[in-house]
Amino acid sequence: SSSLKDHPENIKIAGQDPVSYATLCGEEWLEQQGYVPGKNLIYSYYISASDSLATLLLKNQVDLIIISLPNYLKLDQELQNQLFVVYHSAPKPGRIFLAKDLKGITIEEWRNALVAFSQSQEGARHLKATKLEGFEMLEPHALDTLSTIAQKTSSRLTH
Repeated sequence: SSSLKDHPENIKIAGQDPVSYATLCGEEWLEQQGYVPGKNLIYSYYISASDSLATLLLKNQVDLIIISLPNYLKLDQELQNQLFVVYHSAPKPGRIFLAKDLKGITIEEWRNALVAFSQSQEGARHLKATKLEGFEMLEPHALDTLSTIAQKTSSRLTH
């Protein structure tokens, strides 16, 4: 069977920002599929709304766009109906808050604040709007699988 990486031309991919979590996850997946930036992939980044990226795709100016699920869900239904979701990543820690015992606030108090927010109306609205599964305390090494994304982010921010 044929795949995109068998095509002789470069595949043009648009992301929202070079350090956007969704963009980085999408790039990681494409590279795990054997695509190589500069060889058969050309990335472009647009600091714009998701509907603008969808328009680029529909006007054949790019071959694929990478956006987050919450941004996809914000697209109007008519636009969504014209798009095909090629890949949706498994849930990963996305919004990570780090804390330590400091200034009289203990880790337990941070944990309690997270639980209180997740159970509040504002927290419920946030989870619904972003389609996040919930808030949770992470175990040691829970972020180890994100090391490639972290390194790419650091590299892009320092260059």
